[in-house]
Amino acid sequence: IFYKILWTLFFCGIGMGSTMGTLINIFITDRYFNSKAIFGTLILGLIVFGTCNVLCFRLDHHFDYYGAIKYPVFFLSKGFVAGLLGSLINGYLLFNANGQKLLIKMGF
Repeated sequence: IFYKILWTLFFCGIGMGSTMGTLINIFITDRYFNSKAIFGTLILGLIVFGTCNVLCFRLDHHFDYYGAIKYPVFFLSKGFVAGLLGSLINGYLLFNANGQKLLIKMGF
C-alpha cells in the first residue's frame, strides 16, 4: 500500500499540479480572462491530465494497482472526466470575477 500512496499522492499529484500551474502561468495568466482563460485552462487540462491518464493506464498494466486491466474503459473515462471537470473549476476560480470572489470568501 505504501507504493500506491507514494505513486498516487506524490508522483501523480505533485507532478500534474506543478505542470498545470506552470503552463497556466506561461500561457494564460495576464493574457486572457473570463471565458477565453477558462477555455484555455480546459485545453491545457485535457492535454496534461489526458497524457497523465494514459501514462497511468499503461503503468497500471504492469502493476495492476487500480483496475486498468479489468475495467479499461472505466479507468480511462474517469480520468478524462475528472480532468475536464477539474480544469473547468480551476479556470472558473482563477479567471472569473465571481470565482475570485468565492476564493476570497473562502480565505484564499
